[in-house]
Amino acid sequence: MSEATPAGDGQAVNWELTSFAGARREQLRRWSRLPLRQVILALEEMEELGKRLGSVPVPKV
Repeated sequence: MSEATPAGDGQAVNWELTSFAGARREQLRRWSRLPLRQVILALEEMEELGKRLGSVPVPKV
């Protein structure tokens, strides 16, 4: 048993992705594989979501 597997899915855990640096590298790798059109659409969606969330009043505690 050289690598741990998550319960039920049978795939080995890639421990390089479990650090902040590893997760960031994986995120950049996935973004770099997307076509430019999909990157632009995703950025526009994130911008719109940010605007909507920014306009929600935060209750004072």
